[in-house]
Amino acid sequence: MYTKPARYLRQVVVAGTLALFVVPLIGFAQSAPPLRYALTLTDRNLHVTLTYVPLQRDSTVFVYGIPPFGGQADIFRGVRQPRVTAPARLQIDTAARSLTVYYTDTQPVTLDYDIVDTHTDAMGTRGELFRPMIQPDYFFSHGVNLFLQPQLRQPMPTLSQSVRWAVAPPYRVFFGSYPYADAKTTFTQPYDDMLMAPITGATDLSVDKQTINGIDNFTVLRKTKLDTFNKESVKNYLAAYDKSIRSFWNDYDDRYFSLIIEPFLRVNHDASGIAYEFGFIGKYTGDTIMNAKRRDVISHEIAHHWIGQRLSMGSENQWFNEGFTDYTSFYCMLRAGLITADQFVGLLNDASRAHYGSSIRNAPNDSVFKNYWKLGDYQRLPYRRGSLFAFWLDNQILTASNRQHDIRDLLRDLYALRKRKGSEYTLTMADFLDATSRYLPRQQVQTAIDQYITAGNPIPFTAAMLGPDWTVTEKSGAPQFGLTNRQPFKTRFVRK
Repeated sequence: MYTKPARYLRQVVVAGTLALFVVPLIGFAQSAPPLRYALTLTDRNLHVTLTYVPLQRDSTVFVYGIPPFGGQADIFRGVRQPRVTAPARLQIDTAARSLTVYYTDTQPVTLDYDIVDTHTDAMGTRGELFRPMIQPDYFFSHGVNLFLQPQLRQPMPTLSQSVRWAVAPPYRVFFGSYPYADAKTTFTQPYDDMLMAPITGATDLSVDKQTINGIDNFTVLRKTKLDTFNKESVKNYLAAYDKSIRSFWNDYDDRYFSLIIEPFLRVNHDASGIAYEFGFIGKYTGDTIMNAKRRDVISHEIAHHWIGQRLSMGSENQWFNEGFTDYTSFYCMLRAGLITADQFVGLLNDASRAHYGSSIRNAPNDSVFKNYWKLGDYQRLPYRRGSLFAFWLDNQILTASNRQHDIRDLLRDLYALRKRKGSEYTLTMADFLDATSRYLPRQQVQTAIDQYITAGNPIPFTAAMLGPDWTVTEKSGAPQFGLTNRQPFKTRFVRK
């Protein structure tokens, strides 16, 4: 489950729903002043004042919200009393969610509007995880449901925007895109960085910073009966997992990363969440944040910081984006000491039982998203199929290299390629085959992809296929994996 910056195709999978959507490429001249936002938060609404210098003649069209982001078809209902300062005039198209500002010169234009809370209990997780929530003691919104999206006639380079509080908020508010901001801070960032990042605040919000691997990591929580326990357990988890996964990728370039975890207010749902460029926003039910299931969910979402966010094969290859994220999280949790070797095997066996026991286990790859809104197994199939394929590929590389290489080396190679190509580059199947051919015969991998991914045939796992570490038995039609010797298996996960 993840979101990508505005210039990309986005995919979001949360609480059993998938949304695919595209935001038009936008950009502004390098020397253009930023869009300037001033915010005032009350217990009823968020008042927004946008001031900008027109960058094109006659008019600017702004669009609010992205309806498929969480299935919010009526998201524009939350925008109230939009107005501009004369002599500019405003035209509103509710169906298009657009605000068109007309002007006669290039003097700064001011556009005001209010954001109100339109979520209801009947919306369940979608309402509390995607829609703005404005309560006397709590605020939550994604940037896309606060900031406007300008639609320009000519493509130009990157747009930036500044944010400040016109009036200090009634409680602490945390910006996911810039965690250092306080009530007196004015900060400027690229438009894309702010659009998909969450903003949240509460009377009982706690923000703790710990520097790990030279990177500022923030844990953002609300107090519960187990406040001290939760803080310590989340901080200890993050320290261990961050060390493991950044070592996995050999990537220490981030300035900051935030783990925002808040309780649902009225939804009875174990946990859901969304990864974004600078962290993870998750919501849960109960007093205790960290348990085994939530640990696995949070680890998966943090792993999306690399696969899905920075290293993607596009929406048609979710077996990679989601499945390899799952397997990477298993790998890094084991390296971090967060799970045992037996628990690692258990996660694989859970995926195997669910996948091989599914009535759609043979669905070809190109049919998955055609049927995605049927939900159920169609929503989970890419995770299971992809993680089992990653497990197969990991052991093929390990065996062929006499235990000198494994899937980490392959993924590092792909990450290095993406860095060379640039941040907007999406990996192709040819890239994947070129990278794997350094470790395995190209035709072997091509045939495996054709059979196990494209055609959707489940992998006929055998012990011989996986190497000497593994046993394979069958239970109710599903392969179940076991370890022959834990020590060699564990040793390779702690290598530098």
